[in-house]
Amino acid sequence: MIILSAALCIAAGVSAYEFAGRAMRNRIYETLKESAPYSGEKDFEYLRSVDPNIFAWLYIPGTGIEYPVAKHPDDDTYYLTHTVEGRSGYPASIFTLGYTDEKFGQFNTIVYGHDLLFGGMFSELDRYSDPAFMDGHREVRVTTPYGSHTYEVVSFVNYDDRLIDTWYDQRDPADRLAFINSLSPVTGSLDGIDVLKDHLLTLETCRGDERCLVIAVRNEET
Repeated sequence: MIILSAALCIAAGVSAYEFAGRAMRNRIYETLKESAPYSGEKDFEYLRSVDPNIFAWLYIPGTGIEYPVAKHPDDDTYYLTHTVEGRSGYPASIFTLGYTDEKFGQFNTIVYGHDLLFGGMFSELDRYSDPAFMDGHREVRVTTPYGSHTYEVVSFVNYDDRLIDTWYDQRDPADRLAFINSLSPVTGSLDGIDVLKDHLLTLETCRGDERCLVIAVRNEET
């Protein structure tokens, strides 16, 4: 867990060799976007032929964030350094921890991704610190084999390096409330979140020594 928390950040330097390798590794995501563009549904049989650990597709209209979401059954650090086709190196993958509910039924589903110097993955999340950007990009769409969900972004938060997944017990309403109370929004508001009924989607990346969190609340299922 310490390795996972520390490794969410990427070093500032990147060589020309690494840059060329990154372009090669990023190609799988461009291929997936082109061959299975978002239309409210996704071909998970095809996606899982690339990686059987893919369980969702994440899309934020108006941004470059459109990626498969994977979770490794045995190694929570695997997708920090591997693409969904198994190539080692950045941009790696968008992922969750292994015990995440594939139906997004838990109180807070936390999705991780790198903030890369050369763009891609969750590099755009810090743009939510701008209220105008947030207002124009509040919708988040998640598709799974079990159905689709839409979320509304409500806040952008600078956070410390604790691993939220293990710090708070999502089964305990008191811990859910403790998580909400631990947040100090830079933009947006957390007013009105019901820890007994609502479902949150937390998108997490890093910026320096801090974590950037984009908090969204699920709307009616589609």
